[in-house]
Amino acid sequence: MAKPRTTKKSASREASLRRRAASRHYTLVREGDVWYAVVADTRFGPLRTLDEVDEFLPKEQ
Repeated sequence: MAKPRTTKKSASREASLRRRAASRHYTLVREGDVWYAVVADTRFGPLRTLDEVDEFLPKEQ
């Protein structure tokens, strides 16, 4: 049986969010099903979806 297409799409989105976070000196950490953003040794979260991560990260200029 074929894998769902959303897996590849979410992996691509995850990679783009990680690049955006790194450009702002943030680190994204995934623990189980939730995400945390680490900024200067301070953890923010939990962020439950990639949409929440996208909303939390500063927009690129």
